Amino acid sequence: MSIMDYEVIKEKVRNVLQNGNYFENCGEISFDTKVGDLFNSITFIKFLVSLEQEFDIEFDDDDLTIDNIDDLNFVVERIYEMFQTAK
Repeated sequence: MSIMDYEVIKEKVRNVLQNGNYFENCGEISFDTKVGDLFNSITFIKFLVSLEQEFDIEFDDDDLTIDNIDDLNFVVERIYEMFQTAK
């Protein structure tokens, strides 16, 4: 796994949101938005699975619970950390 720039990760996460049809106006979603305000538990897992496929990563079991993820920035940070530790 190569190191990936934080902003590149953020853009890819936005693309997954847009392509997954989770919301009608994804472009207007702030990464500061609480995950619990965006997803129910089923769509959240689908979103994480899509991210795992996009980035070829695997989230820890603790990350699979909507209550353990604060906002979309946290998701981006977790992915960024995975790429940093994989050097």
